[in-house]
Amino acid sequence: MRPTTNDITSLEKCYPANCDLSRFSLKDYVMMHSGNNVDCCLFNTWMGNGLIRERWKEWEESELAVMDREEALQHNIQNKCRAFHWEGMQPTQTNAFKIGLELDIDEGTLDVYKNDRRLGTMMSGLVGEYCRVISMVLSRARFSVSIGR
Repeated sequence: MRPTTNDITSLEKCYPANCDLSRFSLKDYVMMHSGNNVDCCLFNTWMGNGLIRERWKEWEESELAVMDREEALQHNIQNKCRAFHWEGMQPTQTNAFKIGLELDIDEGTLDVYKNDRRLGTMMSGLVGEYCRVISMVLSRARFSVSIGR
């Protein structure tokens, strides 16, 4: 996900695919996102698909009202989190697995590994700054999380 310039830990809940995090950034929005419109790309381990969020900002009705119809439609689409399929995706649907994500900033790609086997490139064309984020649904299953280089 895109890094924010303010601490988001003050939020009681934060699911980057659905939360409006625009108030946590002090950077100029257009400059920060030039050349790339993906603010958040998540991997859904259960289904194997990807989730993408193109923009943090949730547009107010008054802001959309001053845009022409095509521009307003495009901004609304970019606000939505949407699922996508990618070549190599596999559902996990089990509690015994190891997932690896490799973010290559130089190449602009996000590759997915399952149990140390590369499944494929989930996303390409990523440009600019990104930071890792993990979102988990707590259940009775045991899990651990680690982030490494």
